[in-house]
Amino acid sequence: MDVPAPWPDGALTVSGTTVSLSYPNALSYVLQASGFLKDAQTQQPLLLYATFFPGSGTTHYTPPDAGSVLGYTLTAADAYIVTAAAVVRGNAPSSEVLLDTGRMPSESALRGIDIAVAVADVGQRD
Repeated sequence: MDVPAPWPDGALTVSGTTVSLSYPNALSYVLQASGFLKDAQTQQPLLLYATFFPGSGTTHYTPPDAGSVLGYTLTAADAYIVTAAAVVRGNAPSSEVLLDTGRMPSESALRGIDIAVAVADVGQRD
């Protein structure tokens, strides 16, 4: 079994509220991030989950500015954690098991897909 290569240096970066990803031959990305969204009423942090499909080369993702409709504010935080998974073999629906935050995916759920994961943890914590 071949293991996907590590993420190249600088392949996962954050600037303001934009995440840039560049993993060779990625079919799709699954993203989980904190530090970008807050509940508009309580100002409590919200987790951001996104699945998207790159065209080619580096992909840039900025959360949509739909807070007035969905009740959140989009802000660049002093600290953030971004976890990105690049799916390099398999199909997109099978990669959705990565977003089930209630439990770890089973081996059978992950069978047939190759995933390379990177984490960026930047900034000050209270």
